[in-house]
Formats: sequence, C-alpha cells, structure tokens
Amino acid sequence: MDKDTLENMAWLLDEVLADWSKRAAEAVAADRATGHGPPATAEVTRVLTQVVLSF
Repeated sequence: MDKDTLENMAWLLDEVLADWSKRAAEAVAADRATGHGPPATAEVTRVLTQVVLSF
C-alpha cells in the first residue's frame, strides 16, 4: 500500500471515529439526563469494536 492510500485511510478512520465519538457522547448525555449511569468499559469497547470492524 502506498503512502497516499495509507494517509487517506487514516483520514477516513479519523472521520468515522470522530462521528462515532460525538454520537456516543450525545447518547450518554441523554441517558445520564434520565438517571442512567455511565456506560461500562466493556460496552464502550464492544461498540467501538463494531464501528472499527464496519470500516
């Protein structure tokens, strides 16, 4: 794989993870506002793994 392809993939991955992070933070804030606790580490890891695998 050439340098440009790797840079493009890194940029796209950054965009995907930034979008996921924003949506995840909004979802956690909404849950916290209704009395739920923060997500467990295992839950965050599971969802983040799904995001990366979908890439």
